[in-house]
This record gives sequence, C-alpha cells and structure tokens, in this order.
Amino acid sequence: AGFGVTEFFFGPYDAEVDVVSTTGRQAKICYNMIKLSMMDLVSREPSLQGVRLMYNRESLFYENPLDGAAQVNVFGDNPDALNGLKPSLAIEDESASMEDTPSKAGNESRNTLESGQGPREEPLSFQITTASKYVNGPFAQSLIGIKDVLAGKTQNDAMFAMLFCPDVDDREDDPATWHKCHPMLGETVQADYYEMEWLKAKDNATYINEFRTKMLNVFAVEQTKAWISTET
Repeated sequence: AGFGVTEFFFGPYDAEVDVVSTTGRQAKICYNMIKLSMMDLVSREPSLQGVRLMYNRESLFYENPLDGAAQVNVFGDNPDALNGLKPSLAIEDESASMEDTPSKAGNESRNTLESGQGPREEPLSFQITTASKYVNGPFAQSLIGIKDVLAGKTQNDAMFAMLFCPDVDDREDDPATWHKCHPMLGETVQADYYEMEWLKAKDNATYINEFRTKMLNVFAVEQTKAWISTET
C-alpha cells in the first residue's frame, strides 16, 4: 500500500496504480489501505491541504492542471477487464492463489497488466502473496526462478525479491521459525498468535495445511509438505 501512495503522489504526471487479486473483494483490501493512507496523509500534511481526492468503491482519482492526474483502480481476476490499462505500478495480491483453469491461465491477469506498461519509462510490478495449495500453479513455478536469483545462480537486475519462509530443516513449532516467516510478529500480529494457531493445528489434519501455507508460507498438499526448491 505504501508504494501505491508514493506512486500516486510522486510518480509520473499520469500515474496509474492498478491492483488485481483473486477476487475484487480481496483486491479491495490493498485498495482500501491505499485510500485510507492517502486520506490520512492529505488531512495531516500542510502541503497537501489543497488536494481533493475523488473516489468510489473501485477507483480513486486526483486531477490538477498543474500537477497532473493520478488514479488507483481495483480489479478481480478478470484479464478482459484489464485490457487498455497503462499501469505505472501494477500490484498483484495473493499471486499464489491464482490457479490455472480450462478457460484462463493463472498468470494471465498479471501478464495483461504488464503488457500495458510498455509506454512507461520506469514501470513497477509487484507480487504480494502467502503460499497456497496450488503447488503446480504459475506462481509456485516462478518461485523456482526467484530462488535461483536470490541464490546467485542466475542474474536478473530487474527483479527484487523478499521471501519469508522456513529453511528446510527449520522446525514448525519453533518460535524462531515463526519470526522468520513473519518478521513483524509482535508488531502487526499479536505475539502469541502463532503459538495459538500451532496448538490448534498440530493435531488437526484439517487445519495443519492452512497453518503451513498461511502461517509458514509453505506450499502444502494434504499432510505432506511441498517445499519449492531449486531442484524441483
């Protein structure tokens, strides 16, 4: 959300932030954070007192003949609705839950957004996600290449990646593992939340995979772990 606010106010003359996720409701979580942050900033920052934000449930606008125009838009996973957009910043939330279907590839929405960034001088494209059950989905497959870049096996100066997940030998019940997976544990998440979720999950076959995917960022199916490694 912070990058969306920065792009909106300090990006190019016609900045465009487009947020897409598995559903419109999921995408609106990020959109609403951007909107509320902007409203708070405008109310407190003297240099922005004259700014008038216009918004509805799916878009936020700012137009000024001197400073240009900017917009933030929100979409569900519908590639056809993304044609014609020119995002200077594209945000895909919950990328790992974008699954391939008979009618649509899981990465089609992101590809459509990025294909519209050609006119932009310095476009940015973000993927934000926890893990999921889609171990063969497009994000899980691209994660192999991401880990190769982080390990120095391949080079891609256009990519910046941060992964918060256990190493293969880390214990699921170790608080150190929990902090590795969620560095803001105790700040944005209550300090005892992981412990409570682990106690609920450790003897519960129907919940253990939810703990692994959402708490530990591990791609898991049933009660097995599907570690995405560079050898996969």
